[in-house]
Amino acid sequence: MASVLVRAGEQVEAGQVLATMDSSLQKLERLELEAEMQNARLRVAEAIAIRDPAGASLAQGELRSLQTRLDRVLERLRESEIRSPVAGVVVAPDLSNLPGRVLALGDPMISIAAADAFTLELRVPQSRVTDLTPGSRLRFASHARPEDPGFSSLERVAPATVQREGRSVFIAEARAPEGQSWLRPGMEGIAMVEAGDRPNWWLAAHRLIDNARLRFWLD
Repeated sequence: MASVLVRAGEQVEAGQVLATMDSSLQKLERLELEAEMQNARLRVAEAIAIRDPAGASLAQGELRSLQTRLDRVLERLRESEIRSPVAGVVVAPDLSNLPGRVLALGDPMISIAAADAFTLELRVPQSRVTDLTPGSRLRFASHARPEDPGFSSLERVAPATVQREGRSVFIAEARAPEGQSWLRPGMEGIAMVEAGDRPNWWLAAHRLIDNARLRFWLD
């Protein structure tokens, strides 16, 4: 890898150059081939000038062969530029170690998250997971721009708990709200999920009731 032209969190367009591979040998070969092609053109012109059809034909054949080789070199030069296949955001955590590194075939280089493919990860307490079902509508406000909330719906609720920051929670997922192109990987916020109507007394006291049931084995 010769150079990396983007940073993690940067927004990129489809076709934008993200990085370049070392192409010094290909560039040198291109210069040599272009010089040889110029000489071949001169030989074609000279053969035509002295009415030497055999010499002209031989020089033209050499010129075609050189052009084929040059086309292959130019293709390798184009391939030395790593371009983004989609518009999105660079999500690789650290790109600083890529320049100068020799990459094996299949090694990951730069990860791009498509601009319309972000997923919200909701950390749901065990006490509330039974209230959630896929398709439930939600409102999400990020800490970065709380004045600009967006709406989406739950797509999936994980069947088992995971550890997050020392807490055991269920993970629910939702597609990021539309129209919030400023969202970036790793941003956090608060999601409010519609879970049906509840009476006011239940909203105020349900946690106390649940705790009492657990502590005193109440029905």
